[in-house]
Amino acid sequence: MQANLLRGEIVSKGMTVKSLADAIGMKHKTLYNKINGSSQFTVDEAIEICTVLKIDDGSKKASIFLT
Repeated sequence: MQANLLRGEIVSKGMTVKSLADAIGMKHKTLYNKINGSSQFTVDEAIEICTVLKIDDGSKKASIFLT
C-alpha cells in the first residue's frame, strides 16, 4: 500500500482521514492504522475508499493499494 499516494488523494479531494473514515463507516483510528501499515485494507474497504474519493482510474487504484 502506498500511503503517501492515498494521503495525497484524500487531501486533493478536500477531505481528512477522519472525514474519510466517517464516510466509509470506519473508526478514525482504524483507518489511520491501515494507512500507516499496522493492518491491511480488505478489498471491500479499498473499493469503498475509491468510490468515496472518486478514484475511477484502475491503474491509480492499483498503484495505491496493490504495491
